[in-house]
Amino acid sequence: MDSGILIPQSSVLCMAVSLAGMVLAPVLAVVFLKKRTGQKLYPLLVGALTFFVFVRFLENILHQVVLGVPGAGDMILNNGWVYAIYGGLAAGIFEEIGRFVAFKKLLRNERGKRISLMYGLGHGGIETLLVALSLVSTMTLAFAVNKMGLDAYIATIPAASADTVQNAAESIASQPAWIYLLSFLERLVAMGLHLSLSVLVYGAARCGKKWLLPAAIGIHAFSDMFAGLYQKGILANVFLTEFLILAVMVITAVFARKLYLEYPDEKEETADNPERIPQ
Repeated sequence: MDSGILIPQSSVLCMAVSLAGMVLAPVLAVVFLKKRTGQKLYPLLVGALTFFVFVRFLENILHQVVLGVPGAGDMILNNGWVYAIYGGLAAGIFEEIGRFVAFKKLLRNERGKRISLMYGLGHGGIETLLVALSLVSTMTLAFAVNKMGLDAYIATIPAASADTVQNAAESIASQPAWIYLLSFLERLVAMGLHLSLSVLVYGAARCGKKWLLPAAIGIHAFSDMFAGLYQKGILANVFLTEFLILAVMVITAVFARKLYLEYPDEKEETADNPERIPQ
């Protein structure tokens, strides 16, 4: 007997709009910044690479180790506040230290404070594109379920995956269409925060303002904590959650803009000016 589950066309449409936005937003931002400043794309690539190394690889190793410790893993996963604080601190420490290492080492020969902006687009942009990729998987499942029916589709996949697909389809069908548009707006906010934090950490690495590194870690952890609290049901309203994250981003952006305008702009290295950035 067919389950009768279908994904509303309004949800599919909102997925498509969100997907297009997630792809276009970072691309257009990079094009705009490059045209406006003439900045090279190397910092962009470093930002994307740093995200993969410090978040997808190193931070993931930490989670596997910590959550695999008997007792500790259960305590973190079963206590909403501990889960949110742990997740926020892990993200803040790994991502901001990654930024610091990038500005201090990988970008040591790149001059000009504008590299902080291009780096931020690389770091935040690749994260947005990865979220877009996961949305492609969601849309693929939605199209398959609507075309074949859930039971018929499940019959075509390995039995071991049947329950996972069933639960995923039911979850997608139960979500309101607007949640997918909200996910796009959340990505814009996240990109804004990544840009702002990149400006802060640039100041720590290149302008002698060492205190900006722990400040960036704290801001990042505080922002991510709200998402963790929402996942655990402590923050029950998704709009309140996103508003709090937006507020953190706006305040950080205002602070970052003030710092950016105050930073001395390093001289471009030329044959007549071969000085290197102090290490």
